[in-house]
Amino acid sequence: MTRSTPASPRPHRFTRQEYHRLAASHLLTDERVELLDGVIITMSPQNSPHVATIHRLLFTLLPVVGDEAYIRVQAPIVLDDWSEPEPDIVICQPDPTDYAQHHPRAD
Repeated sequence: MTRSTPASPRPHRFTRQEYHRLAASHLLTDERVELLDGVIITMSPQNSPHVATIHRLLFTLLPVVGDEAYIRVQAPIVLDDWSEPEPDIVICQPDPTDYAQHHPRAD
């Protein structure tokens, strides 16, 4: 007679779709979070030197990029079905709707 051992517990990896459903249900409203490889990560607070550096970088990049691309600051970008980080700066292709319908993808 053999005994079966119960499966060990494992964390649940969230898809982007599940992550958005949680947000729409107001379950993620207490803190800033992002989805990285299926894990919901609490983002660190933004201190003044960090924010100042982001703004300096933004104002340095704007004249270089012009209207050839968009510069998004601390906004989501879709990496795959498991990750939607909010990096400090993203340079992406222009979008006719200014990404009002979807986030840019890292293709």
